[in-house]
Amino acid sequence: MYRLHKFVIHIQVEKGLILFNGKHELRLYIEKYLFFIYVQSLIAEPFSSRSLTDKAEIKRLGRPTPNLNIIQSVSSKKRSFNRTFNRAIYNKHTWICGCEIKNALFCFPCLLFGGESSWTKTGFTDLNHSGDRIKKHTLSEKHDYC
Repeated sequence: MYRLHKFVIHIQVEKGLILFNGKHELRLYIEKYLFFIYVQSLIAEPFSSRSLTDKAEIKRLGRPTPNLNIIQSVSSKKRSFNRTFNRAIYNKHTWICGCEIKNALFCFPCLLFGGESSWTKTGFTDLNHSGDRIKKHTLSEKHDYC
């Protein structure tokens, strides 16, 4: 039992599972945190250099699809407006994933197997040109192998 501020936490191991106050909440919390740093982790340590166990876990987790806070101001001679991130992009393009830390979009297969740095290292945030860039990446030779 640990005491954190006003909270009392009971942690026990039961049949190989970590229980948090009698529930699986700790495991879910840990998985949510690991999922939060997921893309950043793949950038730092490439998929190809990971153990078979790690690769299986990455496959199990799948691509991260967080809500991102990408807002881009666009102005022309007649008007100005803001473009904002829309989660529908994940359904439309099943290869796109997101990173909350970098607040950017990435190509999940290219993150795993290599590809353009804008889709694997820095991330993509240009909502104004997203349609063209996504189409170009989808048609690229490197992406065909993903």
